[in-house]
Amino acid sequence: MNDMRITGGAGISPAGAGKSQGAAGKGFGDALKKAVQEIDSLQRQADQEINRVQLQDSGSIHATMIALEKADLSLRTMIQVRNKVLDAYQEIMRMTV
Repeated sequence: MNDMRITGGAGISPAGAGKSQGAAGKGFGDALKKAVQEIDSLQRQADQEINRVQLQDSGSIHATMIALEKADLSLRTMIQVRNKVLDAYQEIMRMTV
């Protein structure tokens, strides 16, 4: 069980929360940053596929559509995650202390 401490009445945080987490304990921010980078990469790949089809006339329309759908699906998923995080935050803010 984690030791809990109350900090100035503002909230409850686990003991040692300010300590470095090290390589094994990546935080939510790191996971979010990685996900955004992956989505950006998929968007860039889709743009490259579009350019190949339009400008170079050497790309496959099938590969382009697959790349576009991957990018679209990942972006929609990220938006849903963002919405859930915001809903959770708003629910926490509505709680009475």
